[in-house]
Amino acid sequence: MEYLVETDSDASLEEWARYFLKSLLGATKVYRFISIDSFDIFLTDIYLIYLKLCQELFFNYLQPVCWQAALKTNQMFKGSPNIEFQYPVEECFAIACMAVYQPTKIFKGFDFQPHSSVEAYTLNSLKRIIKNQIAKELKTKTIKISDNGLLRNLEKKS
Repeated sequence: MEYLVETDSDASLEEWARYFLKSLLGATKVYRFISIDSFDIFLTDIYLIYLKLCQELFFNYLQPVCWQAALKTNQMFKGSPNIEFQYPVEECFAIACMAVYQPTKIFKGFDFQPHSSVEAYTLNSLKRIIKNQIAKELKTKTIKISDNGLLRNLEKKS
């Protein structure tokens, strides 16, 4: 994306990120239109390559934000040794990266007005997603360890 900013001095990284995000969010509508009107397969393939390029560039742009969200979330769990050891920064980063790689889920409610920052929106969303994922996994683990959970586990193995 740095190359795109260098070649187009009028556009910033944020503007390119917004452009790629708009392309990714509108992809299903465009793809439906292309498939209904039975466009040439060559054009469809080019569009799919374009979308893949948008996804990769957008993902690469947001990787530092993923790391930042992982660090901040991990800092929140410093007082809880069980969570801190089970979910180190790297694990939080992996959760964030998996979420960012599917931008249509995270950015459904993104406001494309100029005052909205893609990075700030992503950071807040990722912190919430990481916390929710950890809570969900911990809840699943505690259910398995409870009396009823152990009985269900034994019944499944029988």
